[in-house]
Amino acid sequence: MDDKKEIKYIPICQNSSLPKDGWIHECYICASRTARFWPYRKEECDEYITLYQIMLCPICQYHYNKRPHKIKNLYEYIECDIGIEPNVDIINYQ
Repeated sequence: MDDKKEIKYIPICQNSSLPKDGWIHECYICASRTARFWPYRKEECDEYITLYQIMLCPICQYHYNKRPHKIKNLYEYIECDIGIEPNVDIINYQ
């Protein structure tokens, strides 16, 4: 029996006409198309792991990497926007 859990990815991005289950989504900040992300939340249950990911283009990632104090503001804004609390520390993740 295989003990590996299925992983479900939930992108946190702007609404678009792109496929919801695709690997390219619109950047949460500027709406440019990207496959890059930052982790936001991880939830585990018996059958699968759910990973919430903030879709951020390279330019927006650069902006936040240069201003780490702004990352907390971004996570607080997203928490208010989608109503889900983060449980990944992005500053220690990078």
